[in-house]
Amino acid sequence: MLTWEVFWAGMLSTAMGVVTIVLVFARHHLAPLLAAAVGFPIAVGVGAVHLLPHWSALSDAFPGSHGTGVTALSWTVVLLEIFGALAVGVAGLHLVRRQRFPTAAPGD
Repeated sequence: MLTWEVFWAGMLSTAMGVVTIVLVFARHHLAPLLAAAVGFPIAVGVGAVHLLPHWSALSDAFPGSHGTGVTALSWTVVLLEIFGALAVGVAGLHLVRRQRFPTAAPGD
């Protein structure tokens, strides 16, 4: 059963993800930092909520959820969300590091 805590955590992570993607497409100077700061926690949070066995009100455990409506599509969507959030975090971290430590131009 989906708890209000899981529902609102999902809404918050979705809002943060949308803001991040909007800033990325707008080429905002803070987009890489936000991507790094948002991507990793969302990936960990979604994994904790859905992939761990039931552990709290912030749990919507897929393992052992027979007869609850969790399907192969549910698993696929959650795994895509986790890997997508990780990709956003990795890309953001890469760009933040590149901005902080620019590579020298050839001949410098």
